[in-house]
Amino acid sequence: MGRVRRRAWAGAARFCPVWCRQGSRSCPTTSGGPGSPKACVAPETTATSTCSPPTWSGEARAAFVALASAPTVPERTANLYERLARGDEGRLSKQEISARLRKAGPSGFDPLPYLKQMTMPGLWLFGTADDRTPVPESVAILNALKADGHDITIHVFPNAGHGLLDVPPTDPHAAPTLIAWVRGRVHVTAA
Repeated sequence: MGRVRRRAWAGAARFCPVWCRQGSRSCPTTSGGPGSPKACVAPETTATSTCSPPTWSGEARAAFVALASAPTVPERTANLYERLARGDEGRLSKQEISARLRKAGPSGFDPLPYLKQMTMPGLWLFGTADDRTPVPESVAILNALKADGHDITIHVFPNAGHGLLDVPPTDPHAAPTLIAWVRGRVHVTAA
């Protein structure tokens, strides 16, 4: 019987669990039977944590990765974005914040090398009003990975904030979008 693996994301300021195991009998994120691919669905980041995509994303055990409001930029870049978006240095436009991020340059743990190693499909969900995740910068990185042949799906919800999967969510279409995407990748067979 397979066992469910629980791993922390490297570079995270706090523990961010992700569960997955292909071929296991139980998985907190899916209800497929024995031998069915299991999902890797990460929780959203919180105000007290910065989560990056899993460093083990290149392992063959995972069927896919699905993330909501997860930045793909280096950790300190995401931290700077959150401070600027919150208004710690005055009220700045999105364009001014992006310019400040470019000027500061990348800093801290960078998930990009691990994203480049990803061999399974990935889903990223973002909201344009997210004040914790630099959406344009994260989407640009994901689009570059897509151009390099990675199987990445990106959904950006207009006017949605960071809590895409909160109750209530910042966009009611986020959870159904995630569920439909997962269902398209998990194939359940009768036991």
